[in-house]
Amino acid sequence: MPRNIHAYFQLAKMIVTKVREIETEKQKIILVADDEPLTFSLIEDFFEAANLPYKILKAATGRVAYAIAVEQIPDLIITDWIMPELDGLSLIKQLKANPQTKDIPVIMTTDALIPNGEFNKILLAGAIDYIRKPLDDMEFMTRVKTALALGDALNEVKVHEESISTKNQFLHFLVDVAPNPIFVLDKTGYILECNESFGQLFRRTKPEILNHTIHELLPRFLNNFGEVSSVETNAISRFEIEYLDYVRGYRNLLLTCIGLGNVSSAIAIGSITDVTEIMQSNNKRLTHLEISHKKGKERIDGSVEKLQTALDFERREVALHLELLIHSRNVRKKLIAGVDKLLPYLTLEGKSKLYTLLKQVQWEVNDEISESIEKKFDESNAAFYSRLEQRCPEITKNEKRLCAYLKMNHGASDIAKITGKSLNSINVALARLRIKFHLPNTKDLRTHLDEFDQVRRKTA
Repeated sequence: MPRNIHAYFQLAKMIVTKVREIETEKQKIILVADDEPLTFSLIEDFFEAANLPYKILKAATGRVAYAIAVEQIPDLIITDWIMPELDGLSLIKQLKANPQTKDIPVIMTTDALIPNGEFNKILLAGAIDYIRKPLDDMEFMTRVKTALALGDALNEVKVHEESISTKNQFLHFLVDVAPNPIFVLDKTGYILECNESFGQLFRRTKPEILNHTIHELLPRFLNNFGEVSSVETNAISRFEIEYLDYVRGYRNLLLTCIGLGNVSSAIAIGSITDVTEIMQSNNKRLTHLEISHKKGKERIDGSVEKLQTALDFERREVALHLELLIHSRNVRKKLIAGVDKLLPYLTLEGKSKLYTLLKQVQWEVNDEISESIEKKFDESNAAFYSRLEQRCPEITKNEKRLCAYLKMNHGASDIAKITGKSLNSINVALARLRIKFHLPNTKDLRTHLDEFDQVRRKTA
């Protein structure tokens, strides 16, 4: 339905509703201007017969009728054409010329023989209807109800339009005083309207901005923003812009706009926020964070280096103790071999004393060195032992030491020398460990321990 036809249709529906209200609701004030007293009585009879709430004001001349209309502002004026002092046509013209009375609906009545063409003057003067005398009650009341309903409907439309006008003025005021630059574009990017802040941003007056394109003000923005019709209707779009202000240098602007209307009548309303200070503050904060991160990394690297140095020292110390243990075992073997060579040359008493002395030296050397080395070895691998216990709660103390030796890249033969045990017993212990760890034959035990230790360190 075309827009104007739709508006008339809505007005007609409103009039029908108003007619029902007139028949049942508040009293209406009717001004009757006529120099015939019988007309007043006739109209009163019509209203009484129709059972309508009304109040009739009477005026015998057009001049008196005009004065009453200005003072009382009636809901409807019914005037005769031919009257003394001021005829009906002149009365209508004066009423329509006065802002106070121009919206009062007027019906013209006449019993004069006037050509039909003359009645156009009545409508052009501002009357909404005319009725020939003698008056017919049905016709007269129908037209009066319609005129009153039309007057009420037009008043509502007027109030609504005034309300919209007031809101628009208020919105224009808010836009004008808004601190953010605000603008309106047509579908090709021409600026239709803007507020004062928009002009201040680009250091131009409003006349210098209007009817220019947004691309002329923001040429770098051209690649990101085409026609307004490309902006999705009722969806907010944001664009980051770098704008060169020749006074303050480069500015970072955030443009927010929303598309309204349709393809044929699309516009976009937009706002610009200067986020330069925010960006600079964020950059400073980011730089500060980078510096703090660098210093923290340097501290961590320094701590890691110190820890690594301490760990290397501890490993070297353990290795030295292990070499000492192996050396002590070799010395003991050589000592026993030397004693065996001396046995043929000794008496029984000498052999007994030599064995006693050898046994005492052997126990004291082994116990002192072994206990010291084992204690140091266990202390340096305490964290590794703890992780092994979590992995395999049933693991024994000797098996934990065996794992530590493997992690230090010692083979079975080396471990046999360190522990003083046979190579076969070491291999049996290694096989038992594989079973406890549920390792397949294809998986190397030392590789598994290295991988397990690395994973545990990362998760910790």
